[in-house]
Amino acid sequence: MATVAMLIEKNLAKIIPLDYLSNIREPFFIINPRALIFIFILTFILIAPLEELLKYFFLKKEIYRKKEIDLVIEGVQLGIVLSLGFATLENGFYFYQAASYEILGGLFVLRFFLSTLAHVLYGGMLGYYLTLSKFHKLYSNFFLRRGLITVIVLHGFFNFFLLTQAFYYAVGMVILVFVFLIKWIIDRRDFESFVLKKKAPVSTPLFARKEEVDAFLMKGDFRFSEIKALSFCPRCLSIKKIGDKKCPYCGMKFD
Repeated sequence: MATVAMLIEKNLAKIIPLDYLSNIREPFFIINPRALIFIFILTFILIAPLEELLKYFFLKKEIYRKKEIDLVIEGVQLGIVLSLGFATLENGFYFYQAASYEILGGLFVLRFFLSTLAHVLYGGMLGYYLTLSKFHKLYSNFFLRRGLITVIVLHGFFNFFLLTQAFYYAVGMVILVFVFLIKWIIDRRDFESFVLKKKAPVSTPLFARKEEVDAFLMKGDFRFSEIKALSFCPRCLSIKKIGDKKCPYCGMKFD
């Protein structure tokens, strides 16, 4: 998979004017606007969609095929494993192309730590949404689109910052997204655990959409009366207050 991506990108380099990149020596905010537009197209239209679509097709096939995957966290783990394999092959390609030990040292820091961590983030998020799409057929297309668009946008910004010499922006983005993703995954893992044990979750996961909560509740085979007894409104996801008989935000009745 990574080999396919590298071969395609290598052939793209023969037909697109990469001299734009060799002329970029200025800080991010004073780069030629034409160069910025070119880099934007290169990262968001070509590189990021190509790599993430390849991971998407391989990961979707495995998640849908394996009956053993019946928890969201397992889909996340499979996505991380696949991304680590992708990153390993991609890093090996770049290391092989290095012209000197100095370049190899810089590549090692950039690729082995930063890019590998970034691929782990993309794979984890993609695995989460693909697993939800497997569990909930009604929202399947929504989860597939959301997962693919999310990782392409994140990947695009990461590459864009790197190619525009804004290295610290790329580092900051990866660190922030990594911290966010840890909280994001833990919330969803705990929420799924509560649902499967028929316990009422205290709150919805961080930045959860109604479609996500519905998918978890459907997977837990909750009855409507049990859903209405949860500690949050099942329609708008707002937290209930003790004694509330109706949601103050959407008007849904709880009894």
